[in-house]
Amino acid sequence: MDLLEFEAKRRLAQKGVPVPRGSVAFSVEAAIRAGCQLDFPLMVKAQVPSGGRKKAGAVVEVHDVDELNVHAARLLGSCVAGDRTRAVLIEEYLPTQQEIYLAFQLDTGRREVLALLSPYGGIDIEKAPEAPVMHGMNGVDPFMFKDALRMAKEAGFEGNRGHEVAELLVMLAELVWHWDATTLEINPLLHTSDGRLIAADAKIVIDESAAFRHELGQSETTISEDDEDDNEARARRMGLQFVPLSGGTIGIIAGGAGLALATMDTVRALGSRPANFLDVGGGVSREKMAAALELLGSIAEIDGVIINVFGGINNCQVMAEGILAALAKGAISGPLVVKMRGHEQETAWKILEQQSIEVVRWGTTGQAVKKLLKQIEDEANGHMG
Repeated sequence: MDLLEFEAKRRLAQKGVPVPRGSVAFSVEAAIRAGCQLDFPLMVKAQVPSGGRKKAGAVVEVHDVDELNVHAARLLGSCVAGDRTRAVLIEEYLPTQQEIYLAFQLDTGRREVLALLSPYGGIDIEKAPEAPVMHGMNGVDPFMFKDALRMAKEAGFEGNRGHEVAELLVMLAELVWHWDATTLEINPLLHTSDGRLIAADAKIVIDESAAFRHELGQSETTISEDDEDDNEARARRMGLQFVPLSGGTIGIIAGGAGLALATMDTVRALGSRPANFLDVGGGVSREKMAAALELLGSIAEIDGVIINVFGGINNCQVMAEGILAALAKGAISGPLVVKMRGHEQETAWKILEQQSIEVVRWGTTGQAVKKLLKQIEDEANGHMG
């Protein structure tokens, strides 16, 4: 169970670990309010469990409200390594003397938790000139202050700084066992210009089988429905996998995540932009297909919709009837192209074609998208004429 950065820092702060001042925001307006409570420059950080956020442009420094507005709007709703950004963390910028790597990682092969410490932290920890100092913890022999102090000295931390690092190691080691964490990582642990040690980033992964012991609320396992887009909450209740994409105009319904992604790539390759990812999954009923089309109809920016499904365990006739049910309610007003194959495909094709719906029987996804884009273009030219 991966905690997001703000959730991990909240837990660490409650145990006395210093973290930067800041707050989480689920909208651009909230991000600006949070920023105005701090001094610029600030850090804006996408809240996703993926690593490599900074290299992906999902952690940025901003210097005024205009930049904060631009980057909060860019990040919210974006995908980072396949994870949807539903929140951003707005934090103070901290001038830094040194970035330190500190972590505890379960090693199943060695059957112990490894404590790791390196004076070379940050985004390129794997390129550090020296391997981290390690100490194995088996859960039986206690991790003592002398063990932590030895690690600190081997990593090059002397005097008061060495003692501070050792004290933090001991504190975090206790939390690893207390939280049943398989990973507890602070990278970087900042040695700031004014001499403080502060956890600038934090990652905590809790063993799911032990979650019942920790009273993890919804806010610490996922962002609550109140913080989601209304359409996402609707989709989840209907059993649909749905992610809206800002700036897109082509609605997509697909049977399977791989086919949905391939359709999105095809839309992009042909010069347009997908408005969403939507996978109807298996066991699609008339009601579920109708709900998927109605969901896309609620997105005002959509110019047209492509439905791209292979029957699999789904029945094409049932899905076609769901499409007609949604259209009868006026779900969408723009062009619709359906590429559908599988069980009862011949019957499904006839049902749709009798209602003048464009059906791609044996063509490719590219041909289907081209037909949709041509219909959208023709409709736009007709309105202009």
